[in-house]
Amino acid sequence: MKQIKTLLLIFAAFLCAACEKYVAEDGTQSESKVIDGNLVVKAECVVTRAGETEENQESLPLKDRFTRMTMVLYQDDVRVDYVNQENSDPGFGTMSVDLDPGTYQLVVLAHSGQRSPTTTNCHKISFSAPLTDVFSYYGDVVIGKEASKITVQLTRAVAKIQLNITDEIPEGVSFFNYIYKGASVSFDPATQIGVVSSTRRNVEIEKAEGVKTFELYTFVSSDNQTVDWDFAGYSELNEVIGSKKFSDIPVSLRKVTKIDSRVFDGVIEGPTDITFTFDDTWEGVVDYTF
Repeated sequence: MKQIKTLLLIFAAFLCAACEKYVAEDGTQSESKVIDGNLVVKAECVVTRAGETEENQESLPLKDRFTRMTMVLYQDDVRVDYVNQENSDPGFGTMSVDLDPGTYQLVVLAHSGQRSPTTTNCHKISFSAPLTDVFSYYGDVVIGKEASKITVQLTRAVAKIQLNITDEIPEGVSFFNYIYKGASVSFDPATQIGVVSSTRRNVEIEKAEGVKTFELYTFVSSDNQTVDWDFAGYSELNEVIGSKKFSDIPVSLRKVTKIDSRVFDGVIEGPTDITFTFDDTWEGVVDYTF
């Protein structure tokens, strides 16, 4: 009876938790395949670790950090050309297009999602869920008679919530499932402001030996944006072995909210203990209190 009740609860949760529906490109425009166009864009991802100076900046190999990149050109808010790349492609991070003379808005995106983003609307670029770490660039570029080659610097466009499980994960755990609400998978690249979302999303992750850290990424739509996160570990028979509910988790652009908490000491609401540590690859830490 307990197992049947648990299965019913899981089924109800899946009904309530809408998985992000990926909207494919509308098919009215083909992706550019130009090899040697009159505009060549090279992307760089430079990180300054907190507390260090600009002299300590380092350029990270794009193919080792991201699995996908996208370059898009708009004119008067209309997309005129775009290029999608995977990190197995030759010259990953360098993209070429052939354009008529004029002024264009250039967007460059780097991420590790399962699909390339939908870029038809220049003020609402949408990624499939779950969102990964996203870096972006936005700026004007002028195309003249002479060919141009420019280098752009990508900056982080998201916030991260990181859960570190502090107790032992029981051997009986087969997979993890979490439902979250308040996270955004769409943003305006000109401002790096996220598009507000109230959708509940569901993510299932298989257990990996030794892995006790789990992450959520989101675009940030406001200074007071919060995320609700229900995290649970399940057996092969879909029985809940342990779970926690984290409510009103604050997020901030380019900052990480770290949560250290026990998960397998009972099915209860809220963390029993929580600490905050500093991750110097991000700009800072957001305190999560309860």
